[in-house]
Order: sequence, then structure tokens, then C-alpha cells
Amino acid sequence: MPHKSVPRKSTKTEKRLWIIPRPHAQGMRSLKICKERGIAAVLAPLMEIRKAEKIIWPHEDQVILLTSRTALKFLSEHVSSRHYQIFVVGENTAQLAVDQGFHKVSYANDVKNLYELILHDVDPQDSFLWYGRGVHVTYDLGMALIQKGYELTSQILYEAQAVQTLPEEIVRVLQQCDQKTGILFFSSRQARIYCELLRKAGLVTHSSHQIALCLSPQIAQTLAAEDLSWQDMMISTQPRLDSLLDLLQAHDSC
Repeated sequence: MPHKSVPRKSTKTEKRLWIIPRPHAQGMRSLKICKERGIAAVLAPLMEIRKAEKIIWPHEDQVILLTSRTALKFLSEHVSSRHYQIFVVGENTAQLAVDQGFHKVSYANDVKNLYELILHDVDPQDSFLWYGRGVHVTYDLGMALIQKGYELTSQILYEAQAVQTLPEEIVRVLQQCDQKTGILFFSSRQARIYCELLRKAGLVTHSSHQIALCLSPQIAQTLAAEDLSWQDMMISTQPRLDSLLDLLQAHDSC
């Protein structure tokens, strides 16, 4: 008598799916790197970038300070000269600036170290600074330098506007009971927005099944203050994407 065979259940451990909550352009780069490293990931932006309407671009004799890749993107699109002296946050952003033709580029791993580097390398009596930034900043680099006697123009280039509802990609993943998940946090504001949207969507309890990977100790402190439960929370040894992904893969291999 003919019969139907019953497929055997796979014993292979389900791969954890990692959520990338960065704005679209940054998130697509991160997603590409994840795929190249064999990491299962989904892009679900929690913020949207809106360019400022009125921008006064720097004069050629000004020293430029940038604390994000987004700020570098807008600058490189709107100034023709590549002879500025530029200070940026992050080795990858510095390399991108060089790739875009800027000749004099210095960097530090975070904003506070960039502040120290500028104090060391730039004479306040002989320099005019132009600080290109977003609306929301964790550390006010411009004000800190003004207090040290620097003449500085602070120019808002963009705003990272928070989305109003939890992206459908995240909701769908969280509601799949058999799907193990984790989320990569790249800023404290990003972490706050995620927690707020989880509450708004009535999905707070789902965080207890998620692993939170934080780019810095400050982000982990923000999450702790939100008083949500996590399956685990880990902090990157360096504030760089490659270091964060090394931590992720070390965890997934356990």
C-alpha cells in the first residue's frame, strides 16, 4: 500500500538573525559586510536622515571637524576642494575621506579622543574650525572647543529623525517564536528609540529573548537605564563595526 514518507526534522541549530537598526545608507553598508562574513542579518532603520535646508559650507582656510560618515557624505558632495585639514571619528570614516580625495585627514576612535587630538594638533590662536554635525549629539564637541578658546562655526548638516512605529521587519522577526534574534546598537539614541518603540508596540517582553550587542559601554549603560530584560548584553572591545561583528561571531560559534 503506497504511503507518504514523513520528513525528518532537522537537528541543525537555527541560525540567529541579527537586526541592524541603522539609517538606510549606513545600514546597507553594514548589511553587505554581514553577508560577506556569513552573518544572517536584516536591515530595519529606526531613524531617517533629513538634510538641513540652509547650510553655510566651510571656507578653504577652516579646519573641518566631522563626527559621522553622514556628515562626511554631505561635505564631499558639496565642496570641490580636497585640501582641507579634516578631523573625523573612526578609522573607516578616515579611510573613506582619503578615498574621496581629501589629503590631510586625522582621526580618533571616539568624540572625546578627537577633542584631545584637536587640542594637541590645532593651535587655537591660528585656526578657524568648522564643525559639521547632526541635530542630535551625545557630546557637544563644538562647545567644548569654544571653551578652550577656539573660534568655531557649528553647522547642522542633517537630522536623524526617529521613526514613529517599530519597523515591520522587527515586528515580524519578534513574532516568530522559533527565531533566535539579536540587535546591534551603534548609538545611545538608537537604543532609547528601540526601547520606546518596543513599549509602544506592546512587545517589551520579547527583549528577554534577544541579545543586545553594544558598540560602546555608554550604549550599554543607556540600555540598562531603560530597565528591559535581555537574554544577554555584550559590549564591543573597540567602537568599530568589525570589532562588533567579531564579538557577534565569537558568540554565535559557542
